[in-house]
Amino acid sequence: MQGILTASICEIAQNIREQKWTSSEVVQAFVERMKIINPKINAIVFPLFGEAIELAKVRDEELTNGIIRGELHGVPLTIKECLDLIGTPSTFGLKRRAKDFPKKNDPYVQKLLDEGAIILGKTNVSQLVAYLESDNPLYGRTKNPLHPDFTCGGSSGGEGAIISAFGSPAGLGTDSGGSVRIPAAFCGIMALKPTMQRNYDFSRFLDDKEFIFDNISSVTGILGRHVEDLDVLGRIIGSIPNPMIRAVQDFPDYKKINEHEIRVGYYLSDGLFDSSKMIQDGILKAVGVLESQGIMCKEIKPFQPKTAEYLHTRIFSFNQSELFLNNLKKDTPAKQIAALVFLMKMPPFLIHSLGKILGLFGQENLKRLSQHFGGKGREEWQKLIQERKKYVNYCLDKMKYERINVILSPVNALPGYLHDSSSDLGSAGTYTLVHNVTGFPAGVLTIGNIKKENIAPRKKTIEHSIRVAHKIEKQSEGLPISVQVAAPHWQEDLVLKVMDVLKKNIN
Repeated sequence: MQGILTASICEIAQNIREQKWTSSEVVQAFVERMKIINPKINAIVFPLFGEAIELAKVRDEELTNGIIRGELHGVPLTIKECLDLIGTPSTFGLKRRAKDFPKKNDPYVQKLLDEGAIILGKTNVSQLVAYLESDNPLYGRTKNPLHPDFTCGGSSGGEGAIISAFGSPAGLGTDSGGSVRIPAAFCGIMALKPTMQRNYDFSRFLDDKEFIFDNISSVTGILGRHVEDLDVLGRIIGSIPNPMIRAVQDFPDYKKINEHEIRVGYYLSDGLFDSSKMIQDGILKAVGVLESQGIMCKEIKPFQPKTAEYLHTRIFSFNQSELFLNNLKKDTPAKQIAALVFLMKMPPFLIHSLGKILGLFGQENLKRLSQHFGGKGREEWQKLIQERKKYVNYCLDKMKYERINVILSPVNALPGYLHDSSSDLGSAGTYTLVHNVTGFPAGVLTIGNIKKENIAPRKKTIEHSIRVAHKIEKQSEGLPISVQVAAPHWQEDLVLKVMDVLKKNIN
């Protein structure tokens, strides 16, 4: 059983095809593991155990008759709750959508099924997929399997938790600001956010209304424990772009990349919310490993992080955050976003006045963020589109100027969040959201764990978010240390290659 639970989906698929394992044996192993671990962490919120066991029998019979449905024949996987699967609800953690059963499968989920995959269940999310915890009034809280006092992250946190706990080999999530990458970092696994234009997120955020976002869009991403699994699932789900995008490039093969063609630029902090010393040490450790393999690395300055923060916040809070408030409707907001929802309903001039008051009391992070709210009207929306394009071109030009084709950075300022602390910390910097603004592909992998003797909490200040960060760092023993790897549009092969080099050579 242990061999099955730790195997990659590539190994599982091969062993099933070669009839060394049956799909029934594999599915049963993961179901039994889920039955043990899920009551402790609450990652699976809609189990499909009976259906999965019966479908595994069908896949075994098909194989006996010489029928192989595809690359994932008989392989069990999990999916984020907001992704449509016929017979299961897609609620986004909203009680009013508890009986929202889709009429068709999400196109990416359908691709997995077409390749013979078996869905074990759906995993927990943050309410409105809007914050870095997977805790909502409908399904409750998901705990981090590595440390129960800490969250698994969000919004694809249930997916990160169940994969980390060996209850699933891999699965799909969505990402508009870090929602597959942060759970991967907090739970000690891997994730890949593809190029924004490659994998448009078709989850029904606004009930049954078609919603096409023509600025920063969420993408469907992948979580797993092995680089080869991110690669194979990336190829299988293929490219279903935003309908406004006419052409996309094929998913590239990272095995064809020559390591000596890689040129890495790295930074330790974005300057807006400094990363923990333990994380900075992790980045330097990763740099050392890459350099030992002949890969050129140089330290760079982050690319105008305040501009990225402004664009991301302004776009998603546009028109007094109607995108979120129209979906929340009469549902009670989760405690993690209750204050934010209150803020969203305020007139912009009051938000800005509140920000200035907070600044007088030393709350500089809140003051800065408050100034990003207030976008309204079609004319400004078009202006934001042009500002984002200008920022993307600036980042591409800076990469050319620095002569780099990969960016290495922290995933978050902190190695984890205590439960209920996301409202105090927000995204703790721009580390993930910058690659949603640019649309660059970005991956995450864990390179170690925090040892007690290496804990070095930041100094306390009057600022509330820094005091919360200090408290978290003091309790961070055992949490994963993860790094983020990004590359220009369509170059997932560079991302996966660097992740592969690190995975194979990290001590």
